[in-house]
Amino acid sequence: MMTASRFLCVVSIGAAFLFSSVALCTDFVPSEPNETADNHIKPAGIVAKDSIHTLRVGIMQSDGLLNRDEIVRDFVSIVKNSVTADTKITVNELAPEALAQAIEQGQIDVFFANSVFYRSMTRYGVKDIATVHSEWTPNPNSADGAAIFVLRSQNEINSIRDLEGKSVSVSNASSPDSWYFALGAVQDIGADPDQFFGRVDQTYGKSISVIEKVLSRKTTAGVIPACFLELYVLDRPQIFEEVKVLDYLKSSELPCTISTPLYPNWTVAVTPSCSMTAARVITKNLLSVPEEPPRSWWTVSTKFDEVDRLLRDLKVEQYAYLRQWSVQRVLREYGLFLGLFIALFIALAFYGFFANRLIRRRSRQLAVSLARQAQVQRKFEAARKNLSALTRMGLLTQVSNVLAHELRQPLSAIKCYAHGLNRQIENKAASDEKIVQILSVMEQKADFAEEMIRKIRSFARRGTHREKVSLKNVVETAVENFMLGSHNTQRIVQKVDGTIVLFADPFELELVLVNLLRNASEKLADSPDPTIWITAVRIPAGIELVVEDNGKIVSDEDIARITEHIRNTDFIPDDRGRGVGLLIVREVIESLGGTIAFEKHSPRGLTVRIVFSEAPGEQREVTA
Repeated sequence: MMTASRFLCVVSIGAAFLFSSVALCTDFVPSEPNETADNHIKPAGIVAKDSIHTLRVGIMQSDGLLNRDEIVRDFVSIVKNSVTADTKITVNELAPEALAQAIEQGQIDVFFANSVFYRSMTRYGVKDIATVHSEWTPNPNSADGAAIFVLRSQNEINSIRDLEGKSVSVSNASSPDSWYFALGAVQDIGADPDQFFGRVDQTYGKSISVIEKVLSRKTTAGVIPACFLELYVLDRPQIFEEVKVLDYLKSSELPCTISTPLYPNWTVAVTPSCSMTAARVITKNLLSVPEEPPRSWWTVSTKFDEVDRLLRDLKVEQYAYLRQWSVQRVLREYGLFLGLFIALFIALAFYGFFANRLIRRRSRQLAVSLARQAQVQRKFEAARKNLSALTRMGLLTQVSNVLAHELRQPLSAIKCYAHGLNRQIENKAASDEKIVQILSVMEQKADFAEEMIRKIRSFARRGTHREKVSLKNVVETAVENFMLGSHNTQRIVQKVDGTIVLFADPFELELVLVNLLRNASEKLADSPDPTIWITAVRIPAGIELVVEDNGKIVSDEDIARITEHIRNTDFIPDDRGRGVGLLIVREVIESLGGTIAFEKHSPRGLTVRIVFSEAPGEQREVTA
């Protein structure tokens, strides 16, 4: 039994490892380990034969439990008192491998082992019923771990990370004991526990041999159970100054220096071969042990999930399958994702199949539609050409009326001048200067008529031909031609921006301006100061062309009548050609994408306002 003074010495030595000071316990006299009192404990490796009147108890061999002999003795005593007198109890203390094999073969009913071993056996249906509890392990969920140590003289090694590639000693590298705790600490620093150490030496069950290997420099480091180093120093205090624990942790839940996280304490578990009655009575008796320090008692641990995580991360024991890939593992771990992927693949395959069919069908329909569209387009082009020809013929008819109207004035003037000249010659009253003046005027009138005929012939031959023209030049030409054929004495004031360029047929624009000038001139007969203003400026909406006069007073009814007249697409001029001028104005302006409006001019007269876009007609060029 561990006395109070021995327990205090263990605590003091643990503190000494932390603060690098020696604490000698002079009130403790080392003694030899107690011999096992119960004669039912058999040598390792021997398993009792199964019997319906036999309760088979297994205890894992290890030196990793404080006060182990006393705890095992109390445990066996409680089990003996939990069964009837005719039930035989066999107790076998086995190495971890042998105990695991006996449990697998159904040769153990109850066993006592550390938490890692217990959780590694859950694959065989075992169930924990109690966990050991004591005053030096106040929290059964955090009562077991491992210490990793090296010689204090190895100054270059101060943490677990410094051990990479170095040799290490361990009691059993394949045992679910302190070695697994150490590998978990290696993994916690982000290293690969399988490749971290350069060499692993095993002592097969004796932790004291691990210390001796390190002291004799056969290995660089050693891994031993928690608190074992403190117990070893009790008998050999000089060892304390020779070794140091790496990444040491000091916990209030364990009075020892450790290098790993803490895990649940040793646990009693029953196997499926144990009867329900025996399991119930043993559980009841274990948990009924009173809490009487310094002796141990029993409780229930609730935090085995950390042990499961450790085994899973290390891929050992029941998680060893994680080291190998198989169809079963793939289906077990990724079955849901594979199912979803296959379902998605099938869905995409069906979608692709039906989409392909739909695309082919739509492609055929589209080809038919395109063929029909091409046919309609061809018909439309033919109709457009016919319409263009008809339009040109109609426009020629209208222009012929204009031509007849325009030529009447110069031809009448030439006739009058010729008749007057003839009379003066007969009367011998004409001087040479007078004859030259009359002939000059007749020549101008003839040139105007000839130019008008030339333009009409050119228009009839090539149709509308649009190009970039200066609006100022077109206005000047139109005014000049108008003045040649006019007998009125009106003034024409021009205010045209010379930078304005339109994309239009200059002859069409001339016709528009000549018609507007003629209409304005006809209204100036009664005006005291007959004047026509032509203005062209840029505005936000594009280009504004305005023709104004100060002729007779215009009423709202006159404005409405003129607007209705120019908007009437069914208007047909009379035999004398009246009205054809405004019809030409409307068609030319609309073909250029412009608008025309009529307003009253103050105080008298009419204002014609034409608005073009910035580049009228550029996208609607017409070819004959």
